[in-house]
Amino acid sequence: MRCLRPAALAAIATLAALSCSSARSARVFLSAGEEADLPATFARGLILVDATLDGAAVGTFLLDTGSDVSVIDRSLEQRLQLPRESAAIARGAGGSVSTSIVKARSLAIGPLTASEPSLLVLDLSPFERVVGRPIAGIAGLDLLEGRTLQLDYAARRVRALAPGVRPATQAPWQRLERRESLLGLSVQLGSQRVEPLLLDTGMTGALALDEAIVGALGDEARRERDTEWRVSVGGGSEEQIASVRSVGVGGAELASVDAVLARPAGRFAGAVGAGLLRFFRVTLDLATDEISLERLPSAAAVEGASGLRYERARGGLRVVAVAGESPADAAGLLPGDLVTHVDGLGIGRLGWRGIRERFSFTGRKCELTVARGLREVQLSLY
Repeated sequence: MRCLRPAALAAIATLAALSCSSARSARVFLSAGEEADLPATFARGLILVDATLDGAAVGTFLLDTGSDVSVIDRSLEQRLQLPRESAAIARGAGGSVSTSIVKARSLAIGPLTASEPSLLVLDLSPFERVVGRPIAGIAGLDLLEGRTLQLDYAARRVRALAPGVRPATQAPWQRLERRESLLGLSVQLGSQRVEPLLLDTGMTGALALDEAIVGALGDEARRERDTEWRVSVGGGSEEQIASVRSVGVGGAELASVDAVLARPAGRFAGAVGAGLLRFFRVTLDLATDEISLERLPSAAAVEGASGLRYERARGGLRVVAVAGESPADAAGLLPGDLVTHVDGLGIGRLGWRGIRERFSFTGRKCELTVARGLREVQLSLY
């Protein structure tokens, strides 16, 4: 048995770090030939896939590159009565829990099948409020090792390819840094500092950073008054939010990027999550530990996936910029607009956290009241 270091699970721009022990990795194969789409849906940037365990449909799994071990919910383990392989301790920010590792005959995500996987058992019910549905498990790196995976956030498509097969990509390949079975992506924070950060598709937020890094950035980062609730193994906690003036990744530069102040997993001092990755078409070659990041049309220096950059103003939020081909562009928002209400609530009542949650995520409908010159217009943002 080998020791697997903390792996990240995410909820609402937060982290849930865990560590455990696990048995040998499963044998994984792609039944559809060299490449195939996985049955996936997207919720707040998280990638959800339908899973089959020992031939039975069991529900939704979270696809999480920030976890090097796959997980099933405790209720699912109890229902299927899977044989126990060993005891385990899962450690998180909120404490530690005693649990176990069980053995299944097979775990399938569409055409991607793992034979005799070892699965960590955890209570995943806290993550239901993030994605709006029960989570039956987590598909970690152990199900993806050795093959190529393409995550197209714009098309809401996930494609798995056989080892050695790469799709055409217009962005250069760059090396990922592997630390204790987890993968790190080099990210430029501010004008100078470059850090390898955990690559974590299971984190809704854009960044998680150790407080020491934020402090070292000086005036290129600022601490916000708001906090985010972090769901973790053993409990939850409020963590402070910071804003990094500029973040460079994959040849793109994003402005005013939020980061939760938390150290995530392994020996990485931070993590990059779906809140930032969604601006790219991400292709991972896990046979060579390389990544290609193709910038999507909406990847301007904006706040969140809505494609909207805004600032506080008297009476609401002033629209500073709107990215082309983004949800904000489709809604008809224009630079200079003043957003006064969201879903009938005044901007002052929403608070800064409520504003970020609505404008940082797509997939839900928001009704906006907008002052445009002397007119008031009603717009729908999806």
